[in-house]
Amino acid sequence: MNKSSREKILTRIRTGLYGSTGVHQQKEITRKSTGISAEPTMEKSILVNQFVEELTKVSGNAKIVESEDAVKDFIMSFVEERGISSFAIWKSELIQRLEIGDDLQSKGLKLAHPDKKEEMSNAGIGITEADFAIADTGTIVLIAGEKQPRTVSLIPPIHLAIVKSSLILRNINDLFAMLVNLISEKNSTEESTSCLTFITGPSRTADIELNLTLGVHGPRELFVLILAQ
Repeated sequence: MNKSSREKILTRIRTGLYGSTGVHQQKEITRKSTGISAEPTMEKSILVNQFVEELTKVSGNAKIVESEDAVKDFIMSFVEERGISSFAIWKSELIQRLEIGDDLQSKGLKLAHPDKKEEMSNAGIGITEADFAIADTGTIVLIAGEKQPRTVSLIPPIHLAIVKSSLILRNINDLFAMLVNLISEKNSTEESTSCLTFITGPSRTADIELNLTLGVHGPRELFVLILAQ
């Protein structure tokens, strides 16, 4: 589907949802219909605690850190304790600012390039930065892009995702309201990704005799590092 066709389809959807109202009116409708407003409707600390609780229920792990330096310190200690020798990593703004990739390489870890299958198959950990998180299901949401390839969260056996506490939302309704606003602000879908990944805990399957097994189709371990803001 080309960009023109996609734009036409999304325009029809917006028109169906909102009629012929303008962008600002759409935002107001979205806020009213979902409960999102300029003022937080729920204390962030409550959302963070709920997210951690739900993530733990699905075999995920979480840790709250209070500073960006603590994020990097934790990751350096984590890979050392696990004996990890190679890694794949996103190039998000936060990850690049913290120079996490450079520091891991200076410790002797090998960088796996997302477009090289053999390197990715040997990577011990994939490090990403979640774009959003959903508190009531313990889900992280990743928006794929050129600097944020999906393979980093799918292939390595351990996935470590960083998420800012301010980006933890109540539920999926809040998420889609947020996404609608983001698209409306751009007033175009041309810069928007076609892939949104929802991750709730490690990869799991019970295909064989209903025995639950982790890590068959993706990472067997998910660790979410929450940066308090």
